[in-house]
Amino acid sequence: MKRPSCGQCQRSGIKCAGYQKEFIFLNSTTQEGQDGSLSLEKESYSAGNRIKNPAAASSVASRAVGTRATPTPVVLHETLERSAYENNVIDDFWASYLPNGRAPSEEAMKYSTYGWTSVAQNLHTEDPTIRIALLASALGMIGRQRNDSEIFQQSRKAYGKTLLAVEKSLRDPGKHEAHVVLTALRLLWFGSDGDGSAAQYHRLMAHTNGTMAYLLTKGPDEFSEGCAHQLFSEFRLSQVVAGLYAHKVSPLARHEWKGIPWNEIPKTPRDTLFDIMLEFPGLFEESDRINALGGGDEQLAHAQWLLTEKCYRLHEDLEAWAERDGKKALELAELVNWEEADTASSTTSSEEFAMGHLLMLHHASRIILYDALRSHTGSNVESMPGYVDPRLYCRKMGNFIPFFLVPNAGSVFLDMAIFPITIALDYLSRNEETEPSTEKLLLLRAFQGHVGAAAAMLLTSYQRTRKPAGRPFLE
Repeated sequence: MKRPSCGQCQRSGIKCAGYQKEFIFLNSTTQEGQDGSLSLEKESYSAGNRIKNPAAASSVASRAVGTRATPTPVVLHETLERSAYENNVIDDFWASYLPNGRAPSEEAMKYSTYGWTSVAQNLHTEDPTIRIALLASALGMIGRQRNDSEIFQQSRKAYGKTLLAVEKSLRDPGKHEAHVVLTALRLLWFGSDGDGSAAQYHRLMAHTNGTMAYLLTKGPDEFSEGCAHQLFSEFRLSQVVAGLYAHKVSPLARHEWKGIPWNEIPKTPRDTLFDIMLEFPGLFEESDRINALGGGDEQLAHAQWLLTEKCYRLHEDLEAWAERDGKKALELAELVNWEEADTASSTTSSEEFAMGHLLMLHHASRIILYDALRSHTGSNVESMPGYVDPRLYCRKMGNFIPFFLVPNAGSVFLDMAIFPITIALDYLSRNEETEPSTEKLLLLRAFQGHVGAAAAMLLTSYQRTRKPAGRPFLE
């Protein structure tokens, strides 16, 4: 009888120690090599020993292979080595970011803009670029929450590696499919430092413009199905934001970009609202043209008349949307009195969060539209009906803020609420005289906790880009 031994040892000519081995498990963290690349730093664990020094771990492994005097480490495949650490970080990220800690349902994706998270969750196990981008986002969020500079530095390294990978993809359009590139670009949003400076908002707008340039190289046919369609349809909101910021209409407002991607797919309530919102930057563009013309001119009167006509056409579009596609979302505000709701015990569904997001965007749309109508068309404000008062929708938005302050909302709140709140506070800051208005005080309730702090920095960054800025948003 011979002592049993494994075939791998026999083939390698190594004396087999048999089956009574003490296993050593390897965990991984990221470290940067001399060439700037990321590698995995291994920590070894055994029943009675934890080796914190990577060099010591390597020494143990070397002695184990060479002399068999110490237990043999089980050297796992690279994917398995890193999975425990990375998967825990990524799981924590999703649990903290997503409403109820879960990916959105198909119903929720009809109303909101975080369907990209489902794409990212599916891709991160298959595509290394998405995995490192997701890890960068997760580490960045954890580092900011814990105020841990070491974790945040790991995030910056991963972020840099993602940038290099995306840059290569943009130079070689065939390297990655469109939905992979758009997912990586979406994740890069999380890499922007939140310092509250004007540069922060400029960086975000530059990122948006870069994504837009990528879309234009592909054309609308590229986004007519699958994950690419989902990501494209959600990205359109950032083009509304960028257009309002620059006072310039986005190329996505063109007929072909509003039509071709939906040739085979019906539009959702989100899609039809974004169709309307993509026209809003044109109001700002035309307002600038009116301001440049001065007063008392026939050309000025004609320009004001054209803008007035456009405003009322968009008003009719919003009314039709509210009666048809947006009815379910708008009814949400009437189902529960969020002002009196017990936010600590609320169990809001992911679908309700998504509809709440669309409701906030609807209110922001009314503020943008009626602000342009009252400010730049030369119309008699006093004779206008009450429903075209932007302050009315600032108040509605403020009354709805507690909806997002429940524990299960997730930090996606920052993505959902910051743009609508910015629109409302921007309007109020330009129209307040002395004390903060009731509407402003209602809106300021959103800025609580670490999520609220991040939102406040982005809000401050935005206001520092505006001239004139009006009263400070957060005072």
